[in-house]
Amino acid sequence: MNQFENFTLQSVPKIFAGLACYAVRFAIIIFVVWMVYTGIRFLLSRGDPTAYGEAKKMFFYSLVGGLVIYGVYTIILTISLLVTGSTNLPWVPLSCS
Repeated sequence: MNQFENFTLQSVPKIFAGLACYAVRFAIIIFVVWMVYTGIRFLLSRGDPTAYGEAKKMFFYSLVGGLVIYGVYTIILTISLLVTGSTNLPWVPLSCS
């Protein structure tokens, strides 16, 4: 049996949405670990203005990165839903099914 037997052009957006879903899950895990690391950097700065400034900058860029990750996923999900013509938005956007 050929594994591409049921492959159609309409399944491409679903594939992209699935890949985006798993990529976002991985990115969220990395984001959380990075935020914990940033918090540790805050604690280890111990009042040193240079280390505190670096930790503050790292925290800001981490938040921006998290927003970019969420924004990219939202765009991919929206395009996927528009291309497939589906009007049913999932209740939990990160349910990778």
